[in-house]
Amino acid sequence: MAHVQTLGGRVLAPPRSKVVAKPLPRAVQRGELTRVSLPSVARVAIAFWTCVGALIAGGLLALTAFLSAAGAIDKVESFVADLTGADEFRIMSGSILVALLLLIAAFVIVATTLSVAAAAFYNVMTHFTGGIEITLTQQVGSAANNGHAEVESVS
Repeated sequence: MAHVQTLGGRVLAPPRSKVVAKPLPRAVQRGELTRVSLPSVARVAIAFWTCVGALIAGGLLALTAFLSAAGAIDKVESFVADLTGADEFRIMSGSILVALLLLIAAFVIVATTLSVAAAAFYNVMTHFTGGIEITLTQQVGSAANNGHAEVESVS
């Protein structure tokens, strides 16, 4: 029969057991990054710089919408029309939007090219200076627990 503790007629809960996770052994590998694959750098750079360009375009369009709602765009458009002598100037015209898209496309191409050139420069420099030292750690576990820690109960 289990021992039951009471306090003033009330039954106290049995003491809880503490759960302690055993740390998993870790496999450590040290290495040196001496070469970067240029095609993989190009793929990542295209995706990254396209996202940056989309964020810039979205920000500019949101800013234009906000300024238009505030009434500031009309003043800017009339100022530019007076300055250039044009009959009418619109910031959100089709030609301005096409120019914005072309500038963003050029930005993505230039930034991707510079990223790949930097990776190529890194590959050349590692022949003279060595690469970046990296340490990879991996927790080693049995196949039965899929790499998760075994848990034991401690009373």
